[in-house]
Amino acid sequence: MIKGFVFGKFLPFHRGHEQLIHFALRHCDRLTVLVCASDLETVPGPLRQAWIQETYATEARVYVQLLEYRESELPNTSETSLPVATVWADLFQQFLPGYSVVVTSEPYGELVAARMGIRHVAFDMARQLVPVSASLIRADRQRYWSFLPVSVRPYYCRKVVVLGAESTGKTTLATQLAAHFAASLVLEAARDLIADSNHFTEEDLQLVVAEHTRRIAQAERGPAPLSSSIPTCTSPSRTPG
Repeated sequence: MIKGFVFGKFLPFHRGHEQLIHFALRHCDRLTVLVCASDLETVPGPLRQAWIQETYATEARVYVQLLEYRESELPNTSETSLPVATVWADLFQQFLPGYSVVVTSEPYGELVAARMGIRHVAFDMARQLVPVSASLIRADRQRYWSFLPVSVRPYYCRKVVVLGAESTGKTTLATQLAAHFAASLVLEAARDLIADSNHFTEEDLQLVVAEHTRRIAQAERGPAPLSSSIPTCTSPSRTPG
């Protein structure tokens, strides 16, 4: 069995990483995606690991492992440097014994492979297939939103909630906001589930909450980095009955 691995911060995981993983699968029987997360990075390592696990939930050959480290002990840099590559290669050798292939899109991949005594396979070093990087996405997620897999989008989606009593213009305002900002629109669920707003039960409200939550979760994974939502609001004079 040929075992290979790819490694990175995946901060965030994006379409370019997907292409890298698909390419790497052509060169090994088992592929480990190693998520390297430092103690000073704001996005938790387990979350980044979960993004990739969800994306490849049906691919039995992909294994996602988390490597958490302290920046006071290991260098957090993407520069091509023999000393840096040596430190990381030695750690990879301990963490992933028995691997024979590493796939990267970086010049330092050759240095890591040489230190480990394994084969390096380069992928799209010029970044022409998927013209994006994690730093570009972090700087302007709206512009590069389409490069985020659906598993990643909920974390970066901004949500705006429009609150108000009945018949105060919430729907009109939310619709206009969504159109202006090219946002996803989540309309209140109560109108679809409760025929008469003067007569409803607590069970009805629970169904409304569940459905509205489902709609928000769906919108978070949609084509826009902003979501406008109208939660269900009942008049203070009305109580479940």
